[in-house]
Amino acid sequence: ADDGFVHTVAGKGTFVHLRSTNKYEISLNINDILINGYDIAKIYSTKIQKPNINQVYNLQVAPNERVFCNQWIIMRDERIVAYDVKTLPYFQGIPIDESDLSYKTLREMLGSKFSQFELKEEVSVTCIIANEELRCLMEIEENDQPFLVCIDVKIYDSDMMPLAWNELYIKAEECEFNGELINYDE
Repeated sequence: ADDGFVHTVAGKGTFVHLRSTNKYEISLNINDILINGYDIAKIYSTKIQKPNINQVYNLQVAPNERVFCNQWIIMRDERIVAYDVKTLPYFQGIPIDESDLSYKTLREMLGSKFSQFELKEEVSVTCIIANEELRCLMEIEENDQPFLVCIDVKIYDSDMMPLAWNELYIKAEECEFNGELINYDE
């Protein structure tokens, strides 16, 4: 288990963790994506709310249910370089504590509630032109490039039920992706 070859799921048993051979791995951690990193992550908004249409679709929640939405502004040298939105279904009776309000990845947020081996991740990376709302929020001036890299991450449980959704918008000139070929046969 320590070497990552097997994992245990409570009430289900121990399973072999299958590894792909000869694959590229790309880190989607914000520290690895931002060219010069970031200085601070500030909470822009934290609330429990009724889901919007995109949250209903991506988290498979009913429109009358609630979601926990945590929005962050990521800054370097007092400039906004990224905007991060993390959304999870909200279950009444499960408290939101102070650790849920610190800046971390979805896996870190879910780590105390689920085994990392139970979690399945779906990632989509696209380039978009910032709409008026994002231009204003990210302080993109009229003469600045309006291109953003959008990293869309959904995390599912072992039954493929959505547990969390992350939308990370990064100014295109601020990010880069590097892959590494991993060969487990060696």
